[in-house]
Amino acid sequence: MISTGRRVAAGGGVLVAAAGTAGVLAVHLVEPPSAIILFVASAATVLLAMLLPTRMLPALALVVFALLPQRLFPFDALRVVSPAALVMLIWLVRRIVDDGWAALRPLRGVRRTLVIVVGAFLLWCLVSAVFWSPYRGSSAAWILAALLGLGIPLVVRDVRAETAVLRGALPVLGAAIGVYAVVEWFMGDNVVYDFLYRTVGAGDGGVQHWDVYRAEASFGHPLYAAAFLAAALAAAVGDWIQRPGWRRLVLTVPIAGGLAVTVSRGALLSAAIAIAIGLIAAIITARRGERRRRVLIAVALALAGTAIVALPVVRDRLSSVEAASSSAQRDRVAGLVFDAAARFHFLGAGPGTSPRILGNYGTDIIENSYLQLLVSVGIPGLLAFLGVFAVALVAVLRKRELWAACALLAILGSIAFYPAIDSVRPTLVLLGILLMPALAAPASTQTTADGPSERDAFEKVGDREAD
Repeated sequence: MISTGRRVAAGGGVLVAAAGTAGVLAVHLVEPPSAIILFVASAATVLLAMLLPTRMLPALALVVFALLPQRLFPFDALRVVSPAALVMLIWLVRRIVDDGWAALRPLRGVRRTLVIVVGAFLLWCLVSAVFWSPYRGSSAAWILAALLGLGIPLVVRDVRAETAVLRGALPVLGAAIGVYAVVEWFMGDNVVYDFLYRTVGAGDGGVQHWDVYRAEASFGHPLYAAAFLAAALAAAVGDWIQRPGWRRLVLTVPIAGGLAVTVSRGALLSAAIAIAIGLIAAIITARRGERRRRVLIAVALALAGTAIVALPVVRDRLSSVEAASSSAQRDRVAGLVFDAAARFHFLGAGPGTSPRILGNYGTDIIENSYLQLLVSVGIPGLLAFLGVFAVALVAVLRKRELWAACALLAILGSIAFYPAIDSVRPTLVLLGILLMPALAAPASTQTTADGPSERDAFEKVGDREAD
């Protein structure tokens, strides 16, 4: 029986092959060429979403998010309903069709808390958009994207099967992207995606302007790739700590390699902090016989992290003039952000408006998602947003879903170093998917090296019941 992780990886291969074939045809047959690429990629996505087992659709959305970047589709509508959001919408409909309206009830526990906090966040966004946003159209589009990204995963009551698939799929997908990133870095050229970008008119190749070549893989920018790979690496390491095995350990190697060649200081730091926090939690909660092994794991991971930082490509980036100027630019923009936020009394200018508001100050780039939120939704909105993920982190730690806690910490740290929330709206879908483990019922037994957990048995049963 083919594992769920391999099925999702195969689905990703279908998407890339479909988009690549469409790109070749588009060059010769269609004007504008982006139309046929959009059609073929969308058709392949919808077909996979209809044919795959329902529990695999959030993992498919993860694949679509990773392999079909926003830059590939220069259409305003897709900045609201991204292909990944479309897959999640199909998942919701299929769950309702399969299980009836009972799939949505009852609303209690962590799910109720998250619905309340996300609802409060979206309500504040709506208030600011209606009453004082200078760009109501942008705000309305952003609210819809946030509703689809953060809201859909909270609607369904039981997501244990989906969470089990995600746990296996995220490291596999991260490893595949990591291998591609390393090959791209060695070649000094993003062959597949640069061709697709040129075909759709999204620029002549990549965005390289740094002192060292930085792999961007399938994401259109090294920072976007680094954030995803940081989450995948943290998830893979967290899963390996709780469920030791060579297969899980091997998956961490290409992910770490891919993350290293993006040369993103923020993502590397975020992954390291997430893994360190996960290790501390694992050591504290471990049985007496397990603590020594996990302490040794901590030492080994510290040595591995030191080796990554010592890589020439990372050292060159850290010591480059461009890196120093980037840090100075971040400091300068931070001052402008507080001036802009104060202009709206720290209540926010309206969701999704931070790039246009900062444009009045001579820049539209805020290389920090939380500062973006400070400008767009103010202190109340920023606190509500952080509250959503604080609730989720507490929930996954209480359930001892270490992989999910590490992934959340890594992505939340990484987006502090680039403008994800207002500028790359599909990121909201990724964040919503990573909320799902908080909603899954806890396993009755902790996963250890002594044997498979209840969740492992559940995943195997799910594989046998595949359509």
